[in-house]
Amino acid sequence: MKIVSWNCKNEYYKKICFDENKEKLITKENDDAEIFIIQECTYSDCIRLKENYQYVTWYGDGKDSILGIGAFSKKYELSLAPEYNPDCKFRYVIPYYFYKDNNKIYLFLVWAKTSLYCITNTNKRIPDKHCNLEYVQNVLEAMQHYNNLLNDKIIIIGDFNSGITLDNERIKHDELVKYLEKNNIVNCSLKDKLEKAPTYFHIDKYKNEIPFTDDYCFVSKNIKIESFTIGKKEIYHEYSDHLPIIVNLKI
Repeated sequence: MKIVSWNCKNEYYKKICFDENKEKLITKENDDAEIFIIQECTYSDCIRLKENYQYVTWYGDGKDSILGIGAFSKKYELSLAPEYNPDCKFRYVIPYYFYKDNNKIYLFLVWAKTSLYCITNTNKRIPDKHCNLEYVQNVLEAMQHYNNLLNDKIIIIGDFNSGITLDNERIKHDELVKYLEKNNIVNCSLKDKLEKAPTYFHIDKYKNEIPFTDDYCFVSKNIKIESFTIGKKEIYHEYSDHLPIIVNLKI
């Protein structure tokens, strides 16, 4: 089966999330995909998708924006796993499940966020002491929290925000990889030697474009990785500062 994950938001087009143009682009380029996962889309984007897709889901906690993670499919219904903890301190690592040929597959949708804070009327930042994890540390602690699910067939996919700022993000990412490996979960990009290929292009204050490897898919070893590819920059970069990742799996 083919799964596509794309952070659709572009810093330069803040008012445009997952509009019809982006939908047509990603679905036309991947017309054989069975599940699409979209980070930084709105609930209204997903309402529109229900006109063409039988199964549409969206998750957002509403704590700092109207953006969340959407997923849509014509074939597979994603259901929120009963193990999901709405009071968790990590954001957004959301466990869903679906069935393929009577096999139950857990699918974690990822958009790793920074620590949560709010702004007062005097522009003072007040941190939330509960949601205080940075980027990929959210994913690591989520995997530790949902450890009882890791023995099943599992797919973990999305925007991990693993190398955006400082070296400590890379350190945390390495910790995550080691933790997953101990649980027989592997990085799909190793299949086609794309583990260091950029999926995100950050523009710094000097308007320099800095590439990062930011989007990943991990699967349990009882799922066969047939291919892992990254969308072409010349096609997607106009619409988002992320490139989609595409994975073909045999389950």
